Amino acid sequence: KYWNDSSEFVSEGVSEILSAVAALLVEKKDNEIATNSIRNAAVHCLLSLPITESTVVTYDRKYSVLREGHIEPLFPLVLVAYRQLFWDDMVKYIEENEGFILKVCGNENTTN
Repeated sequence: KYWNDSSEFVSEGVSEILSAVAALLVEKKDNEIATNSIRNAAVHCLLSLPITESTVVTYDRKYSVLREGHIEPLFPLVLVAYRQLFWDDMVKYIEENEGFILKVCGNENTTN
């Protein structure tokens, strides 16, 4: 579809990811632990932060993967969609955990 005309690739891809993740959140809406876990996983994915099993139990397995203690996007558009969907969660996490984030960023073993 996009081989001859790639102009809609980004917007359609992000829209598809947003719809799928929103549907997952609706599916889990009665389980506060699961919805918080999905949000935490997305924020950790966006910020490239290590996770613990107590932090993330459930996550978006359609567009992200758990590898070596990190949630990683399957492709870059996932990060664009996560930023749109979880912006408020990400800002709140950064404000509450600024000291921890600075330690992670300052450690050459945990940064890219």
